[in-house]
Amino acid sequence: SMDLKLVGAAVAAHDKAIDNAIDTPGLVATKADYAAVNDALARMIGSADPAKFKALLTAFPGNADLQMGLFATSITPEAKAAFETFRELTQAVKR
Repeated sequence: SMDLKLVGAAVAAHDKAIDNAIDTPGLVATKADYAAVNDALARMIGSADPAKFKALLTAFPGNADLQMGLFATSITPEAKAAFETFRELTQAVKR
């Protein structure tokens, strides 16, 4: 039960970032687009019921293992710091 306007904003932010990155080497988003996508995602996730959002991790067999496996491949101090910052952002936008 996410706010549908925030879901739409997150989709629009992704679309804009992809459109702007199409002609760049390596299909890399600008810092501004990357920040806009993260902000939109944090607001969207922040609008969700926490229990329902966490249930997505186990909604599909093996999904939790897949997510943790993907995260494990990038466990560096920078990845951990980025994850924690994003988590804090999702909490901050709830206020």
